[in-house]
Amino acid sequence: MADVRPTILFVGESPPAGAPPGFRPFDCASGSRLAKVLGLVDRAALLDHVQFENVFPTPTGVRDAAPWLPAIAEQRAAGLLARATTIVALGFGRVGDAFGCAGQRCTWRRVADQTDVIVVPHPSGQSQALNTDEQRAEVRRSVLPDLCAATNVTLRPWHFRLDEPAILADLGLALCPLDPALGAAAAVICAEVWRARVAPKGILLHDYRAASDVDLWALQGRCLRHRDSVADGLCPPGVPPKSFDAEVRSRHKFAARTLPRPPSAEVRAAYARLVALGVAP
Repeated sequence: MADVRPTILFVGESPPAGAPPGFRPFDCASGSRLAKVLGLVDRAALLDHVQFENVFPTPTGVRDAAPWLPAIAEQRAAGLLARATTIVALGFGRVGDAFGCAGQRCTWRRVADQTDVIVVPHPSGQSQALNTDEQRAEVRRSVLPDLCAATNVTLRPWHFRLDEPAILADLGLALCPLDPALGAAAAVICAEVWRARVAPKGILLHDYRAASDVDLWALQGRCLRHRDSVADGLCPPGVPPKSFDAEVRSRHKFAARTLPRPPSAEVRAAYARLVALGVAP
């Protein structure tokens, strides 16, 4: 296992032209597009639960702003490497270059002692690199394993668009590469328990829902161990363990039968990534 628990940081260029002081990175249309690509319900789900930073904190290299200076950008990027074990560089050009990953696309590169960088297309509306389902799936499958493993991310399964089979399948792959159907089933069960409006007799609704309120990295850990670990860890109070175990088994079989199966190359890549992060055996 890794000595350092995985963390993740998304890094962009700078605030857009005309952004006010204190602009929140990616609190704009680009953030909405990135949330859509990753399968999240909206921009708020992304920005409230995932850490972002820009290479430059004020508009740089845009209209009526200071110029983009590559040497300064490289210095600032080097300072960000200590902030996380995974850096998602948003943009093949300036940001990718600043991290020394020019020409890299959706593949990981170790650039520091315990930090890897992946460069993905910038979610700007001017870019055509995320226009197709295939392009968006490539980014999602590359990033989600690290996003789920990161201990500084507070996303929950219900922050994803689980009603879309492709999104659910990719989340299941990130949670449990060797059995994506189990990961998908666990995500759906968590979301349904959390959204429950009625609890069993004698159980407070808050306590009932709390059983599903787990970090993605914790859910990923249970899925990687065994289906029994999922059933034991998510069983809400007031529900007989045998009944809940049967529910998990049923959802697992249904997901295996109905969700699109990821290509074997994607399975190998996702599992290898979790091994590299130290969260999978």
